[in-house]
Amino acid sequence: MKYDAIVVGTGASSSLVIDKFIREGKRVLVLERGANMPYAPKSRSQTWKEGTSYAFEDGKHVTRNSWSGLDAANKEPGGKELFSDLVSIENVNKEFRFNYNMRLGYGGSSAVWSGRTWRFYDSDFLTKTKFSYGKDWPVAYDDFAKYYDEAEQILHVSGPQKGEWPFKRNFKYDAYPFTKIDDVVGSIASGKYKIFKSANAVKNLSALEGGCVASKTCVYFCPSNALARHYIYFLEPHKSSGLLDIRFNCVVSHIDCDATGYINRVHVMEGGAEKVINVEKNCFLFLGCNTVENLRILLNSEKRTGKKIANSNDLLGRYFGTQGATVYEVVTKQTLDVGRSRPSTSAGLDPEYGNDRESYNSHMLEIFNINWERGSPGPALKKFQEETKHWGRTLFNEASFLGRATMLSAIFEIELRHRNRVTLSEIKDDFGIPIAKVDFEMSSRDMATFDMLNDSLLSFADHPSCESIKNKGYGLNGNHPLGGYVSGRNSDEGVVDKYCRAFDHENLYLLGAGSFNSASCFNPTLTITANTLHTLSDERLWS
Repeated sequence: MKYDAIVVGTGASSSLVIDKFIREGKRVLVLERGANMPYAPKSRSQTWKEGTSYAFEDGKHVTRNSWSGLDAANKEPGGKELFSDLVSIENVNKEFRFNYNMRLGYGGSSAVWSGRTWRFYDSDFLTKTKFSYGKDWPVAYDDFAKYYDEAEQILHVSGPQKGEWPFKRNFKYDAYPFTKIDDVVGSIASGKYKIFKSANAVKNLSALEGGCVASKTCVYFCPSNALARHYIYFLEPHKSSGLLDIRFNCVVSHIDCDATGYINRVHVMEGGAEKVINVEKNCFLFLGCNTVENLRILLNSEKRTGKKIANSNDLLGRYFGTQGATVYEVVTKQTLDVGRSRPSTSAGLDPEYGNDRESYNSHMLEIFNINWERGSPGPALKKFQEETKHWGRTLFNEASFLGRATMLSAIFEIELRHRNRVTLSEIKDDFGIPIAKVDFEMSSRDMATFDMLNDSLLSFADHPSCESIKNKGYGLNGNHPLGGYVSGRNSDEGVVDKYCRAFDHENLYLLGAGSFNSASCFNPTLTITANTLHTLSDERLWS
């Protein structure tokens, strides 16, 4: 068949591209490494679980997704694996290593995300001009805003309305109301942050209308389908279309180009064999996997073909990053309704809204309505009693503690720098493709921000409503890989242009957060969605 577009992956960006092309009457071939199995777990024991394991092997720091679907408890009757997220990554540095933790398969991470839908600050698009660090985006916030408007509508975002929210917004529904935790812990944090209701891609409707039922399982599964999942919204409705051809269990290893730079071949692993898909003239190729997987394909392409695929300027893999976080458990003097409502309904923004970055990166505070380290008070208390065999006063004290403890996460921007990069490891995955190797170091700005945040959160202990606050860990967010094929006004500045088209290849588009020039402190999914909508406005796709 002759296709107008070949799309690799079925996640957030890919789904939007597939939807747009089919609505335009175009033929689309989709290459998906996962099985034809929409994410719909039958029980809590069969849900995708977030986490990574760590090992030091042959002189290399290696992290692996701890959810591989290989243990007996996570198999269907007959031993069929529920998931095959055999994700590994090599880290050059141990401290602040990137603990890669992504769901690979049908729908990608858009099947298991938390629904946080913050816009980036307008200053995030101009960190070089405004604050003398990082890279400016080739598109300004004002030009980007209409795509944020559209994204907030199509993802059914519930967020703070006029009078509550200091920024532009186009939320479809009102925000979820504050809980007791938001009020009590928010007052403790208010000396350092301005507290707002969160923006979430979750329908704030009644359960009968498909709204949130507050099951606190957003990342694992949403029983009412209130959480926006891109592939459910934008891909599934087209599966019976004669314009769509999806090849499941099809792993892309690398791509190739002709002498003019036109991407003309896609090499895949399918049915245990390597196959070649020819790309006809006037066909666009979209790499729509997450940032690390897109980089693996591109870097392996150079390794396999000897050609600098999307890398004539040697920027491919550079400016890689994510967001940092430092996590605290706070215990209040008042009893809290721990475990009620959604996991997070409030957040603290810095009082300058990202406009004062002479010394520190942008940062925010998430206030959680559940102690996700210990769980809800009832089950946590039962587990404590079973493990300790305590009764009486000890059990009473533990019950009181569990009713007053919850989690805070201070999230901060990581400076995207040229020295931080992704290359290929000598270690290969089950398909014979090299895993990614990350060489990352915190900058002086990153460390100053990290130290400032820890000092700020520890100062919460002075508030009359706070009994104690304790650090429970810190590190890089393995769910939000960013940069690696940054955007620019020309091929000297970036790998892709403002529409995410590779400067080196007229028919290659690189989607996702890899084209970002700054990390911000906010979850990137809304910006990924808006950026894809901006890509689809490129007239070169439709001329």
